[in-house]
Amino acid sequence: MTYINRNMQIIEQRFPATFHHIKDSMEQGRSTSWKESSNYDSAWLEAVTQSIGDNKIVFVYGFGRGLSIAELLDRYPDRWFFVYEPNMNVVVDSLEEMDLSMVLEHSSLYWLAVGEETIKTAFTLMCSYMQNKIGFLALRYYLEQEEDVIDEIKEEFMEYRKTFFSNKFTEHRFRMEWTQNSLLHLNDFFEQVSIEQLYGTLKGIPAVIVSSGPSLKEDIEWIRKIKDRALIISAGSSIQALIANQIEPHMTVIMDGHSINQKIFSSPESLQPPLLYAASSYYKISDSKADQKILSVMSSDHISLHFLGLQTEQVFIRPTSTVAGTAVQAAICFGADQIIFAGQDLSFSNNEYYSAGIAHHDSKNAENNVATATEKVLNVKGSYNATDEGFLAMKSGLESLIEKFPEVRFVNTTRHGAEIAGAPFQPIDKVYEELKDLKVDPHVIPNLLHNLEPIAGMEYKNQVLNQLKSVFEDVGNVNQESMKLLNDLGKIRALSRTKPVKAQKNLEQIEKQWAQIASRDWFAVIFETLIPLEIHAFDRMLPEIVNESNIVRKCDLIEEHLTLVLKAIRDQLPALQDIIEESIKRMESGI
Repeated sequence: MTYINRNMQIIEQRFPATFHHIKDSMEQGRSTSWKESSNYDSAWLEAVTQSIGDNKIVFVYGFGRGLSIAELLDRYPDRWFFVYEPNMNVVVDSLEEMDLSMVLEHSSLYWLAVGEETIKTAFTLMCSYMQNKIGFLALRYYLEQEEDVIDEIKEEFMEYRKTFFSNKFTEHRFRMEWTQNSLLHLNDFFEQVSIEQLYGTLKGIPAVIVSSGPSLKEDIEWIRKIKDRALIISAGSSIQALIANQIEPHMTVIMDGHSINQKIFSSPESLQPPLLYAASSYYKISDSKADQKILSVMSSDHISLHFLGLQTEQVFIRPTSTVAGTAVQAAICFGADQIIFAGQDLSFSNNEYYSAGIAHHDSKNAENNVATATEKVLNVKGSYNATDEGFLAMKSGLESLIEKFPEVRFVNTTRHGAEIAGAPFQPIDKVYEELKDLKVDPHVIPNLLHNLEPIAGMEYKNQVLNQLKSVFEDVGNVNQESMKLLNDLGKIRALSRTKPVKAQKNLEQIEKQWAQIASRDWFAVIFETLIPLEIHAFDRMLPEIVNESNIVRKCDLIEEHLTLVLKAIRDQLPALQDIIEESIKRMESGI
């Protein structure tokens, strides 16, 4: 077997995402790379000792030929190394020229990320397993070529970490709603048209994404006029302002999974336009609308993806921190080559939170948010608006989204709002004049939907239904298995102090029992959504548990932390069974 085949075989087994990325890159051709020196670099090894310190998790910038990595793995077998090599060609050359199996198979090489697009995966895993600190170091080549590389990567990671933990708390807050929405929307995949079916159907038609910021009230009449010249897409709560002014958009978009949406869509008029809804959005809104519905399964909706057997590459919409981002992607999916933002203030313009007509919110809370805002953001007029971290996250999310579509022209018409990188400000009256030669039918989307049918057939539906029934039964099995495991865990701590040899054997059985529970194909999908904080807390302790050699300490750790996870799982099982049962009923009755 050639070096490349042997090495790639190991990578496919241990780092499947990296394997596919390397394979795709190899098919696209190669460019120049650098080669790590084969000389033993004792000076570098001594220099990085301080960076590693007592950190259990270590991030290494650079893989090279794997020589320095091999030295680190040999010297620090009790650490978990996350290695990132930005230069794809360096790794491919090394895989072809050397047998790297000793490095690639080493248990302390926890993750290998290759190519600039993969660093976020490494960051996610690091956030999952880190406790307090992480060691950062770089290969000599990168230290010499990029003097500030360590400081830059630390800063990038810390920003990512902040977002990661914010997302975890958001996941925890909406854990039951998201699980319920995704499971109860499974039947819709077989009853409704999906956004992917509409790809390219409105090519060249510009889209106005209407949000509910305070600037909207000054441009609302222009929205009425521009409706004949562009697609008007209402993002989330902005439908209230449009309806209050007797403007019916071409489409509304809902992403939020919370029941607050019942207030937003409480009037019959708000449900009149065609509705694009995420599978994880609040299910009672789509239930309330009889027709003209478009379903979107997002790439982050792991529950829907799992049960429907979809890969992330098969769905168009990616998650963003704002429903406007969902609306933008929908417009681009339709074929829009120009996106126009309206009411996208991303700040408290004129010390206001929402536009007039937005009625779902608590006005006192909104006033308090404005009064206590401590952040500032540059606005389109060159001065500054008060804002908060939530709006700044939305701004960052939109700007990242804009970068992904360089072929689309973005314009920001929000006259008092924050500047949006990649979307220069232009008054809406000027945009209106630019669109004077266009004409858009008010029924353009209903006309499209009239000629389309859901693409998923009955055989496919029966497969999903049978899978749901199987999981429903298996939840009962998990209930029994987790009860037994908790009972065994309750004895391990005392046993480790009196009969350590027996404790070791029992510990091995406990690990097998836990593996039996957690290795179910649906388990991680469901419980990483239902108990994200508890799973994360357990993951953070894994490096310490795995590397602990003292049987007493090891038993204490696993009893304490696995017990918490099992109790959290058992707390969710009754509600989970009820939701799955309801999902089965919906699929059987075609609701």
